[in-house]
Amino acid sequence: MSKLRTFFTFCVAMLCSTSLVMAETVASGTLETGLSWTLDDEGTLTITGEGAMTTWGAFTSSGANFQYTSSIKSVVIGAGVTSIGEYAFAECYNLTNVTFEEESVVTSIGNNAFYNCQALESITIPASVTSIGESAFYQCYKLATVTFEEGSALTTIGKCAFYNCSSLTSISIPEGVSTIATYTFYGCYALTSITIPDTVTTIESWAFGLCYNVTTLVLGSGLESIGEYAFYNMYALTSITSLNTTPPTIYETTFNSYSSATLYVYESAEEAYANADYWSNFYSSKTISDSNNQGSTGLEAAEASVSVKAIAGGIIVEASEAVTAKVYSITGALSAEAVVEGKATINAAKGAYVVVLSNGTTTKVLVK
Repeated sequence: MSKLRTFFTFCVAMLCSTSLVMAETVASGTLETGLSWTLDDEGTLTITGEGAMTTWGAFTSSGANFQYTSSIKSVVIGAGVTSIGEYAFAECYNLTNVTFEEESVVTSIGNNAFYNCQALESITIPASVTSIGESAFYQCYKLATVTFEEGSALTTIGKCAFYNCSSLTSISIPEGVSTIATYTFYGCYALTSITIPDTVTTIESWAFGLCYNVTTLVLGSGLESIGEYAFYNMYALTSITSLNTTPPTIYETTFNSYSSATLYVYESAEEAYANADYWSNFYSSKTISDSNNQGSTGLEAAEASVSVKAIAGGIIVEASEAVTAKVYSITGALSAEAVVEGKATINAAKGAYVVVLSNGTTTKVLVK
């Protein structure tokens, strides 16, 4: 019995000695603005207090607390912090995640705040944030997920904010943002689709340049102008939907996918786009019924029902249900007509044609 008691006592002692080992504080201090910070031996930096974190480069490699930069692995922003200062965590190469406490009141993320944080993998932006500064997440190569809390108040995203975030797989830009600044999402290679909210009126030059894996692009109904090279070098782009019935102003260099991507517009806007500078450069265009007015949902339905594409010496039409296909030359002369159910090839000489289907779909093609 005594041996059993001794063994039991030993087990309890071992459990007590190994359970809930608390992280120890290895450094602490106060920022110029009065906020407090602590860094524990697990690499967690916690910012507490009330007010702005406006100290320049608080924890960057050239800032006041540079000796701790390489030790920071995670950051916790207290609920009372109202802003993150410029270069606050720039070049914290080992920083992998950032957490904002519940009921965060942060309203701004400063210029270059997380510049070159090459290990940062994800971040959730609080709903209270109204602005993200220039180059805020510049070259955060491993940043795969950016989530905006429901009810986001965001209105401003600075230029180069997500420049070269090459692991970013998706981005849901909040309603309320009015401008996508130059180079904002340049080089985000992992993006496969982009939807611009209706509140955006301007997309500046190179905003999404070199996002070469994007296949679908939806432009919101409020968009008025798109800068040069904004969607340049999108090699995989096959579908562009513009939801504004008035064609936004673009440049010849806004896109370089005129021959590879199909443009979708509302029926009521078809003529306007056909006559608008550079929109008329798209070889293939289709219409979405105004009565549906479902944006990308309408696009998916159109794509699911018919497909029209040019090949050498002809045009291939595929349809899930029987349709009549009429092929017109660029001068308006009827060149061919066929009833298609399934898949059919319509012979055509080299040149530009307009294919009109009985389901209301119109497609421009170039036979080479």
